Amino acid sequence: SNKFVKTKGPIFSDFYYSTYWGAIKRLRMINPSRGEMIKIPSSLFREGFVEVYLYQKRSLKKCPLVVLLPGIFGGPQRGQTLQLIELLEKNDFHVLVIPNFLSPEYIEANPLYNSDPIHFDVKVLNLILEKVMNRLSHSLSDTHLLAESLGSLLAASWTHQDLKSH
Repeated sequence: SNKFVKTKGPIFSDFYYSTYWGAIKRLRMINPSRGEMIKIPSSLFREGFVEVYLYQKRSLKKCPLVVLLPGIFGGPQRGQTLQLIELLEKNDFHVLVIPNFLSPEYIEANPLYNSDPIHFDVKVLNLILEKVMNRLSHSLSDTHLLAESLGSLLAASWTHQDLKSH
């Protein structure tokens, strides 16, 4: 009674096996983003840089840039952000995803906060946008801001600061 029972491995018609591979296929279908994580140099971080996601549309015509500020659980490799990135890439947009202050990418860069973290994050957003716009200058038509959840709070602070400075 202490014998091992040898069984056949799963076959494609097996329900669990099909579901497993179906899940992998679905994951690959919603995560075909073609962009890359790039390092933006900055003295605002102990590591000397912060990583952002950038998809640069290869085109002879100028394309708009969508700056995406994800929510608390969103990011270039997780959450609903993946599907949004894919949709924007397919519709001829450059896509920039800037991590929020609770994301692993941001925390791992060790931000050098001063007394006002929101003002600090606005400085970071300005720096990142400036560097990416310089990189895309030859192929950039205009810029749009898209935010969700926590990203909306940052976007509101960013636009408020921008209005105050003009």
